[in-house]
Amino acid sequence: MADKLGISLDGVKKQIKNLRERGILTHEGSDKSGYWRIIVKP
Repeated sequence: MADKLGISLDGVKKQIKNLRERGILTHEGSDKSGYWRIIVKP
């Protein structure tokens, strides 16, 4: 993901943390078979 976006791995981690804190990105299920859900707010 970092390569595709042209940013560092730490930059990706920071953005994911930001999205999770804002309630836009959540992880559902277990660590192995879970998935990421993007919450769209109207």
